[in-house]
Amino acid sequence: MNSEDSTEQFGRTPSKDITVNLDSSLSLWGTLDDAGLGEKLWVLGHTFLLDDGGWVEASSRYSYDLTSGTQFGRTLSGNAFNDPGVDRSGLWSDGTTAWLLRDATAPDGAPISGRNKIFAYTLSDWSRDSSKDITLQAQNEDPMGLWSDGTTIYTADTVDKKVYAYTLYTTDDNGDQVFSGVNDSTKEFSLFGGGNSAYSDGNALPGGLWSDGTTMWVTDGDRSVYAYTLATGAYDSAKTFSAVISITIPPSPTRPLGAQTHVTPHGIWSDGTTVWISDYTDGDVYAFNLTGNPPVGGV
Repeated sequence: MNSEDSTEQFGRTPSKDITVNLDSSLSLWGTLDDAGLGEKLWVLGHTFLLDDGGWVEASSRYSYDLTSGTQFGRTLSGNAFNDPGVDRSGLWSDGTTAWLLRDATAPDGAPISGRNKIFAYTLSDWSRDSSKDITLQAQNEDPMGLWSDGTTIYTADTVDKKVYAYTLYTTDDNGDQVFSGVNDSTKEFSLFGGGNSAYSDGNALPGGLWSDGTTMWVTDGDRSVYAYTLATGAYDSAKTFSAVISITIPPSPTRPLGAQTHVTPHGIWSDGTTVWISDYTDGDVYAFNLTGNPPVGGV
């Protein structure tokens, strides 16, 4: 801990910030070791590369060793993600299969048939596993973020303002897990529609989501992280917190120059103690306390 770290719940812990070599970071997913400690954080996002045709978007996949202690921001390694269809706006894995969200539209805005899915990959080599693809509900056409408890996988929708749920696995008569992928409307809930933000009306611009099994947190473009009771979908103002921080964006042909706030919180993941939130604007990942002294109040 350094002098800037807060001991308050949802307070900032800059010593655990992660510098990512991306123009935009979108999705976060982490693994835990047997002791329940953070082991590795996966970061998906994009950068802009200059070729003969001008600036083009290139998707990237980075992994970060969370057990490196004081080495935060120094052990990040990355690889290009050679799949132009991956939207990178949602990632979750059970350690064997990784599920990702993909674009449903072409660059010109035209819909692409067959893209209304959560696409499955084998985590070890990132090869496609179409047998575990999940077809989304027709209304769930603009999904953002993925989180699962291993049985149900959830995604938020930016148009429908709702969290959708899909069953990953069921148990057959022999006690074996069988992949399902069917919609489970009993676990769905609407996002908080109140608030008086100048940027959005409540949780109207969801980005990523993560849960500890009791509370689900959903990031939002209004720089807030909204909380819901997972079992009921009820909005929990006491656990809703602000993700506003000051950042300085360096000069770049693709980014403006100058100090700005944490413009667009997006991906979110926690090891149960620290919660990391990615920024769509500057590409870095910022750390907050998930636990600690009770906060003064919600947003």
